[in-house]
Amino acid sequence: MISIEPTTRRSRPWERAARTLGFLCTLTHVDRMRTQIDFTFAPGGIMNGTTQPMAEITATELKQRLDNGDDIQIVDVREDNEVAIAKLPNSIHIPLAQVLNRMSEIDPARETVVHCKMGGRSARAIDALKRSGFTGNLLNLAGGITAWSNDVDPSVPKY
Repeated sequence: MISIEPTTRRSRPWERAARTLGFLCTLTHVDRMRTQIDFTFAPGGIMNGTTQPMAEITATELKQRLDNGDDIQIVDVREDNEVAIAKLPNSIHIPLAQVLNRMSEIDPARETVVHCKMGGRSARAIDALKRSGFTGNLLNLAGGITAWSNDVDPSVPKY
């Protein structure tokens, strides 16, 4: 629950970002000076009108491609506390909530694998990036870092 000033609610850039990341926003006017905003997670987001399936890569396919020397950048959209537990080597950490603001850190000329714990947040990040005009090739790591731990490197902790 967040209270905002009346001048902020006119432009509502936060609402567009929240919807893109998969949240429904409900405004409740508390009084003339305050508005209460409730954010509710909407699986797939309310802007999920995509008709094409999302491109994915398995953990074993990613490992093979990295071993072959393919130029792949890996973007981790998990939170700081999750990255402190387990991390894929050479990944760029951009939490989901910051992915649109930090889009310039992702090189569109390189193939990019986006991952989270299980694949849901990374799918939302890819959808948000594409809707914001990112032109690079984005792949979702199917099963996230959990699949990496299960199928590729059991030394990566599960949480």
